[in-house]
Amino acid sequence: MEAPKLEQLLDGVLKVCVAGHVRPDGDSVGASLGLLQYIHDYDERIQTDVYLESSPERFSFLPGFSQIKRMGEAGKEYDLFLAVDCAD
Repeated sequence: MEAPKLEQLLDGVLKVCVAGHVRPDGDSVGASLGLLQYIHDYDERIQTDVYLESSPERFSFLPGFSQIKRMGEAGKEYDLFLAVDCAD
């Protein structure tokens, strides 16, 4: 069975939560922010929040870095949850 394409997952979605792994490294931060940008470019009406445990300041040059929320700030409901750069 073929995995659904991202565009199929986003169809009809209004709110997306993107999260990376604990102790995020550059891959996790970059993948999370890249997905944030992709979703915004795909349909700017989709509200997308990125949650990471922490965000090392050395990655602050990445576009969207200032939009990262800390784990524990969540309190709203989402239509779709996407985990990136996770082994399991």
